[in-house]
Amino acid sequence: MSSTTKLSITRWYTTEIQNIMHGFGDSSRPMAESAYLIEEVVHQQMSQLLYEVNNIANIRGSKIVGLEEVLFLMRKDKVKLARLLRYLSIKDLKGKTSKYNQDDNPDDIQSSDLPQLESKYQPSNQPQSKRIKLCYDFISSIDQTGELLSAFNEDFFDEIRHQRNLRMDRMTFNMTKAQYLRYSEARQANFANKEKPKRFKEWLLKNDSQDLKLNAYAWEIFQYLAYETVAEIVDIALLVKQDRQIQDNDPVSGLISSKMRNPDYPMFTVPSFSQKNATAQPKDAGDNDDDISGQSAKRMKIDTTESFATSNSITPCDIREALRRFNQPKGVFSVMEKCYTKSPRVLCL
Repeated sequence: MSSTTKLSITRWYTTEIQNIMHGFGDSSRPMAESAYLIEEVVHQQMSQLLYEVNNIANIRGSKIVGLEEVLFLMRKDKVKLARLLRYLSIKDLKGKTSKYNQDDNPDDIQSSDLPQLESKYQPSNQPQSKRIKLCYDFISSIDQTGELLSAFNEDFFDEIRHQRNLRMDRMTFNMTKAQYLRYSEARQANFANKEKPKRFKEWLLKNDSQDLKLNAYAWEIFQYLAYETVAEIVDIALLVKQDRQIQDNDPVSGLISSKMRNPDYPMFTVPSFSQKNATAQPKDAGDNDDDISGQSAKRMKIDTTESFATSNSITPCDIREALRRFNQPKGVFSVMEKCYTKSPRVLCL
């Protein structure tokens, strides 16, 4: 991909991606280079997903891609499917609530008319909201065992969502009021722009020559999956960042074979003691030497603080290493597989 092509698909959602990164665990000031790289990766992932759903639509004989094609691709992961259904149910709730807010007689609204997120969508109690009803009808037509229909149950436990909530709780525990307001604004960032509704479509189809037609529900799901892809990248990048910060006295790190390391990515860095030894002075040194060593110690403290603030953010190296590990073959016999170029896996599926 040429540099001109990269520039054409990046820097459309830099601010939004930085806010999403901060909302899912990155520092308060994510690196712009990391946001550029994530935007490029998300565009590649969504383009690949767009190609796959278009093929499914052609097989079904449909000229327009709908939410059915995306649901068919997500049928193998019940956790992510339940996460998507929860998002669609909230969209239905917001749409119905805004409709009632525009009513001239709000006192006539009955509480039973509002969609309940706590309700269990069983065959005897089918959902009434539009998006969820379409999903329920399609999934019930392809699910012969009833396993996928259990994703409509709100009691379904989502481990990834639980870990994200724990991470957010640790982040916000010691925040000030101003920091929490900034964080709450970052949590509201997404790829849907009410002022420019066609912006996401123009960005995704920037370099696509296919004749694709998606309905409004399909575009909503693609915007959600782009948001979820950024969250997945942040999740695995934080794990890689945690591995990079291994302490030198960790006995496990010394047992890792050199063949299991990526030479282009530093698993850990050995601290330099040259500055520390250079500032160490004998006890009988003069007052002038003590002042010099004190000033150098202050400088070292300032440099250490600045470097820590910089290293606290997710770097492009962390993202590349995380994607390399994600796309690496797994299993006992993975080392015996032939080395050939594979298409990258889709994170949101």
